[in-house]
Amino acid sequence: MSNSNSVPPFATKRAEDLFNTIGIIQFMSEFDWYQVTAGLILQGGFLDNVATGVTVPFIASLPKQVLFIGIQPIAGTAISTAISAITLDDFVLNHDSGGASDFYWYAIGL
Repeated sequence: MSNSNSVPPFATKRAEDLFNTIGIIQFMSEFDWYQVTAGLILQGGFLDNVATGVTVPFIASLPKQVLFIGIQPIAGTAISTAISAITLDDFVLNHDSGGASDFYWYAIGL
């Protein structure tokens, strides 16, 4: 986790912690990030070498609702993806690559 510009995502749910994250992208690792802006929680990351059916945890749990989850395969061939078992804390990624693949993911929630 980066020491610069990072606040643990709503760990204490104190108003001050939330205020400190508004509008500033928080980098939780080299590839994982989240941002709170205008009441929305935007977040995303990189999934390295994942098999189908893997559970992907959100970087910052969503307190109210998941609005969108996007998946971008990183491969030279077409890969179909599907999202299932969506909760406020995680989602399940399914794909038809025939093995493990790399993906970028992005989520919006409240």
